[in-house]
Amino acid sequence: MDTMINVSVLVLTYKPQTNLLLYTLASIINQKNISFEIIISDDGSDSFPQNEVKDFFISHNFENYQITLLKENGGTVKNANNGLPLLKGEYVKCISPGDYLYDDNTLHDFYLYAKENKSDVVFGNSVHFNIVNNNINTFPSIDRPRYLKPYIKKSVKLQKKYYLFLADFITGVSFFTKRVVLSQYLPLINNHVKYADDSVYIIMSGVGIRFDYYNRNICWYEYGTGVSTNNNSIWEERLFNDVKAALEILVSIKPECKIYLDLHIKKKTIKVIFLRLIRKFYHLRKTNRNNVFDIDNLKKIINYQ
Repeated sequence: MDTMINVSVLVLTYKPQTNLLLYTLASIINQKNISFEIIISDDGSDSFPQNEVKDFFISHNFENYQITLLKENGGTVKNANNGLPLLKGEYVKCISPGDYLYDDNTLHDFYLYAKENKSDVVFGNSVHFNIVNNNINTFPSIDRPRYLKPYIKKSVKLQKKYYLFLADFITGVSFFTKRVVLSQYLPLINNHVKYADDSVYIIMSGVGIRFDYYNRNICWYEYGTGVSTNNNSIWEERLFNDVKAALEILVSIKPECKIYLDLHIKKKTIKVIFLRLIRKFYHLRKTNRNNVFDIDNLKKIINYQ
């Protein structure tokens, strides 16, 4: 009989820097007191460092992994859906090279929290960082969502208001999701959304799935280099279109959610203009929070000391 796997860690790669990928894998294989597997899904890289990855796992006596390679680049969503059928864990944690699990007990703690709260979706705090000229910089005040009230109250109604009306999205790498739920909704955005795999949570929120907040750091999130944080106008347009596509899918399921799509595309109606003014008022309120974190956890992962 196969041993039950608590968590599947889905590592999504595209032309990864080998050292960053290995650091990410190091942050995973060091997890304690939890049964987990690693599934690496690559999005058609010209030369995925498969030998280096296999040597890494061999040198650390880690066998519970699989690697799947798309023949052609199809985007993050296709890549995630490619890895989805291989997952066996009760819960799924998605991550990319350059991002790292916060500490050695991350998976254990989030799994216990999810089980105790009967959660379909849990999210935690991500510690934004980058490394410039061998210096580690952190950005603790930019974690998302801005507003935690709906999640602390466990109110699905408030959650929908803040997530969809205010577009107060949760940082994608912060999610920890039940596999059967992810398997139900992620295929819906395949062939419609290309890069923003976390836009699947727009649909989940719209159909009434509760997101639970665990006030604990879940990951180190490399800031300023990824798709969603590099402030590139081309990528901003692509992500705008991905969110639009996800909202269109949501409207096909829940027609009453059309107002959120109208807000996103800035439809010129009196109602939309009025609601956008209200949303602007909310966004002007100071809501940033500062996470408490231990930088030594990051240094340990990347052998920075």
